[in-house]
Amino acid sequence: MGADDANGAFRGVQRADFDDYIRRFNAQDATAFDDYIHPELRMQNGGLVFHGVQGMKDHYAWIWRTLRETLNVRRFVTDEASIAVEMHAHFEALHATRGRRSARSSPATSSATTA
Repeated sequence: MGADDANGAFRGVQRADFDDYIRRFNAQDATAFDDYIHPELRMQNGGLVFHGVQGMKDHYAWIWRTLRETLNVRRFVTDEASIAVEMHAHFEALHATRGRRSARSSPATSSATTA
């Protein structure tokens, strides 16, 4: 998601790029992973661990069959070396449970690193 300068040094994440990623994620557009996820990503989401762009695609193909996950950014701070984001995730079941749709919101708790 971050950009490199002409010398290959990380120069931070632009808010417009981050907002584009979130918009596309919320639209369940898996091509956002191609454009914004580092190829060597290692992500832990609860007890699940997956790797790289294909790992993200496989994970969310499974998630998006049963849930609509919507990310809502509350705060965004970045500089040349880091990013901090406060966001809440809203989960909505796509299949009726006892005649009702269910929804749950929670702060995002996933972590991701690159090698």
